[in-house]
Amino acid sequence: MEINFEQGYNMLRGENYRIQKELDYYRSGLAESDAFRKLKQTDDKKIHSLEWALDLAKKRDKKNRQTIKDQQAEINHARERYEKKYREYEEAYDKYQREIEDMQKEVEKLKGIISKLSAQINRDYTNSSIPSSRDPNHRKIANSRESSGLKPGAQAGHKASHRTRMTPTEQIIELIPREVVEHPEDWEATKQIHSRQVLDIQFSVSCTQYEAIGFKNRKNHHILYSAFPSNVVNEVNYGKGIKALCCILTSYCNVSIRKTSSLLKELTGDQIHISVGTIAGLPGDLSSRTAEDRLQLRRNMMSAPFMNHDATAVRINGVNWNIYVSAAGGNAIYSLCRHKGIEGIKATPAADYLNTLIHDHDSSYYNEEFQFHHQECLAHLIRYCQDSIDNEPHLTWNIQMKEHLQSIIHQYKSGEMNAEEIEAAVCRYYRILQTAEYEYEQNPPTKYYRDGFALAKRLRAYAEETLNFLTSEDNLPYTNNLSERLLRACKMKYHAACTFRSEESVLAYCNIMSLIETAVMRDESIYQMMLEGFSR
Repeated sequence: MEINFEQGYNMLRGENYRIQKELDYYRSGLAESDAFRKLKQTDDKKIHSLEWALDLAKKRDKKNRQTIKDQQAEINHARERYEKKYREYEEAYDKYQREIEDMQKEVEKLKGIISKLSAQINRDYTNSSIPSSRDPNHRKIANSRESSGLKPGAQAGHKASHRTRMTPTEQIIELIPREVVEHPEDWEATKQIHSRQVLDIQFSVSCTQYEAIGFKNRKNHHILYSAFPSNVVNEVNYGKGIKALCCILTSYCNVSIRKTSSLLKELTGDQIHISVGTIAGLPGDLSSRTAEDRLQLRRNMMSAPFMNHDATAVRINGVNWNIYVSAAGGNAIYSLCRHKGIEGIKATPAADYLNTLIHDHDSSYYNEEFQFHHQECLAHLIRYCQDSIDNEPHLTWNIQMKEHLQSIIHQYKSGEMNAEEIEAAVCRYYRILQTAEYEYEQNPPTKYYRDGFALAKRLRAYAEETLNFLTSEDNLPYTNNLSERLLRACKMKYHAACTFRSEESVLAYCNIMSLIETAVMRDESIYQMMLEGFSR
């Protein structure tokens, strides 16, 4: 459709008027007021709705806050109860834990004490220095000999051992068969004689009486008597035979003084009534008479290549004393000392000895004051290894060391060890000690039993003194059994007497035992030795 100019003009003028009105409306601000009013109405509705929602939310929040507060209070209360219970449980746990730890410590302590007491109870002559005589019911001591199953005594096929025959002291009794007596004409004597002897003893008392005749001087009427011999002091005196017998019975045979007196009375047909006091004084008398002999024994011992040395305890009137024995070159000396250790060694011949001393390992022997060399007793070491075996069964070094020492002794006794074998034995000795060191690192010793650990340390520290006999040219003994045998007599005397009464009596006993054991070691007559002693 076509629009003419006038129509177009009218349309534009109408549009211009509308636009002008609208512009005036906006310029007057009425448009903004209406829009604001509508917007405000809309916002008011929204605000009212939000305020209503806020009030509702506040009410709910207040309720929730109270609920939360109540719940929080309940939670706090429950937490307090929980914390209280937790503290109680924690305290109880700590208490029980401490009690468990204390009980564990107590159990370990009791185990250690049991181990220690078991080690003490199980110690006997096989694993310690306790002598076999202390256990009279001990099992038979094993040795390397094989049992033959034969009865003791003479064996068929062996050379007979006859009793020693004597020269007859009585009239010879001739035995003639009954047939010869009845028919002498049918028999004639030959030079073939079968003889048997009966040996017996007889006790007879001899009494020698000394009479000093009085001579009266014709001038002053003074009566003169000859002096009696030095051994004739009392009205009745006892000869050297009786004195020697009494000393042998009391000192060597450990017969009590009263029984010795009773025995002499019975043997002599109630003729000898020697008093207990007289018998008790005889050892002191013999001791003073033989002082020079003992000095000679001491001088003889100084030149011996080795000396055995040991000690044992005795009691004198309830006080502990010690008897030392020194044995060397067929000589033995017993010494009495109040204390053990360095002071005791100084009272013995070992104080001046310069060669090899064989002992049972006492640290006093290694004091710098003494100049002798050392050889430790292997018998004691083997027993101590056995003690470690009994109380430390989880270790192996102790078994190896015991077997090795026994093997060394066996080879040494056979005399078949050459230089290479000796060197191999020494190397094996040190390898076993290395095993001991490793095993004790893995299994540390407890404070209740450390004897095995101490033994391993001692074997390493005194290895040269332990194996000295292998390289020495003096044919050293590997044990100290000699001195232990010599001390056994003192122990038997002590057990028989239970206690000694005075230091002087024990000193006299030691001096006499020195002479007795020396005579025994030299295979000499003890009785003859005492006769010579009382003759001085």
